[in-house]
Amino acid sequence: MRFRDRNLKDIADCIVGDRQYFPYRSSFYITQFFDECDLPYVHDGSTRWWWTAERLKELLEEPCAKDSLPEKFINLLRILMYKSDATEDDPERINALIELNKPLSREGFEAFYGNDNILYVRNIRTNNLIKPSENPHRPFTEDELKKRELFTYKLFRAMFRR
Repeated sequence: MRFRDRNLKDIADCIVGDRQYFPYRSSFYITQFFDECDLPYVHDGSTRWWWTAERLKELLEEPCAKDSLPEKFINLLRILMYKSDATEDDPERINALIELNKPLSREGFEAFYGNDNILYVRNIRTNNLIKPSENPHRPFTEDELKKRELFTYKLFRAMFRR
């Protein structure tokens, strides 16, 4: 999936807080945000929106079903739009949702809150809801592979130490 640069910038502006109704995030808090999304990105001190847009571009390159969005990208949007992050001037996050939907709609998607107050995304053309993958056998990330290798090493070392 590929988004236009303008739309990547607009979503990045929401993440870094350069859009109204979104909390401002300095370099440290950008890294913290991506960590909360279970993504291994560490902001390098470069221009906040540009760096974030590049990470979004990487996430959108992940495999996904036709007319859909990658699962990690959807998860990032959900965390970005937690209702618990509401501000006094936008207690229901409606204005934040309007801001996020501007770039998403230009790419053919729409975000909305379900009855459970969780953000969902649908394809405007097909009206299909983008659901999390139901396959528990997804490929391991690089970090998960390293952890597994380290665990295996420690396990065998402990077994044969006797």
